[in-house]
Amino acid sequence: MLTATHLPPRSRRSFFSHCAALCLVALAVTTASANPVQTVLYVAPAGSGTGLSAASPTSLTGARDQVRTINTTMTGDIVVQLAGGLYNLTEPFELIENDSIHDSGNNGFNIIYQAAPGARPILSGGLVLQDWKLFDKEKNIYRTAVPAGTQSRQLYVNGVRAQRARGELKPKDWFRTKSGWGCMDLSVAKWRNPADIEIVSRSSWKHLRCGVATITLDTVTPLPKPVKKPKPGEPAPAPIPDPTPVSAVRVDMKTPGWLNAGKSPNPGRPLHGSGTQQMNTVEWVENAYELLTQPGQWYLDRSENFVYYIPRADEVIAQSNIVLPVLEKFIYAHGTSSQQRIRNLQFKGLTFAYATWLFPSGDQGYADNQTGVLWVNTPAAVKKTDGAISIQHSANVRFERNVIAHVGGCAIDFGYAPQQAAIIGFFTECCG
Repeated sequence: MLTATHLPPRSRRSFFSHCAALCLVALAVTTASANPVQTVLYVAPAGSGTGLSAASPTSLTGARDQVRTINTTMTGDIVVQLAGGLYNLTEPFELIENDSIHDSGNNGFNIIYQAAPGARPILSGGLVLQDWKLFDKEKNIYRTAVPAGTQSRQLYVNGVRAQRARGELKPKDWFRTKSGWGCMDLSVAKWRNPADIEIVSRSSWKHLRCGVATITLDTVTPLPKPVKKPKPGEPAPAPIPDPTPVSAVRVDMKTPGWLNAGKSPNPGRPLHGSGTQQMNTVEWVENAYELLTQPGQWYLDRSENFVYYIPRADEVIAQSNIVLPVLEKFIYAHGTSSQQRIRNLQFKGLTFAYATWLFPSGDQGYADNQTGVLWVNTPAAVKKTDGAISIQHSANVRFERNVIAHVGGCAIDFGYAPQQAAIIGFFTECCG
């Protein structure tokens, strides 16, 4: 069972001390709603009651469904009050405004989802991993089973993010080809689950990564080395002979990710991020079991449904809190258009912890443009990083004195021209 104490030992101190400080700031700059309260609904992690009293709390979705029956003719705010404890989310908490479902506040009043006085409700998208067994004594690798279909890009041990299994920096055996890479280390051809492996490059200010499509032994032709243009008045450089094909491991990359990361699109400023950068060298190779060699590294084998981990020197795995984020969004609140917005919602004093972001694991990879904007598709278009809290087509949605921690993408995404959006006293830790 994940409890408040499992919100990271090391970071828990900063996590909640920052939260407390920000609460004081928020209280200094905001005032309590002057609206009357129409109804208070009570929620608890295991709630299954009527929700009409703290002694008979309902669930979070149960309260939302009750709100839908009383919010069309509001005479005051409707408050959904969350008791302290862990709310294990198996799907995003969804709030909708469309022709048939109405989760908005009306008549100038708000639907307020807030912590009970003195309480610390935690909405978690993480899977707590237990029952670890020593798998490889020589390498000190432990493993535990996870449900079939589990996906994640992050793992946290006692609140500290672990590193996905990766190889050495700037490995010398790799070279660029037209469709990806070649590798002179022939053992790479035997690596398990090649479609889960990623190649990472860094080019100037950009962090680029692309997934592997296939790995085969083949005759591979390196790309010709680029020829530098001579400066004015300098003689033309001598021609470089065509590269010689070699017997090597052929690593073809997924598309369209490779088309956008292997050669950066160039639509012109400002869309191309003040310059074009591409994957010319391998910074490191990531997410292969065979690269699991260092303490603090982990690997998810999606074909056999096991997570593998090498504990750090100061960790006792049986006594550690190990959380695998599996949900991508905590909240998804959305209207349908600028004429039909989700509106008049408030979230106060809540903690959101443990969400992943799976987009880079797909065929698009992470073709970085800049500032969290990516290249996707062919022809290339831009996409922003997804938020663990997603608010789309909204008006008058407010977040006050909340905490968000340990998410794979960005914290909050307000999209489609939000109106009167407010984020006050908000603390984030370990995003991206």
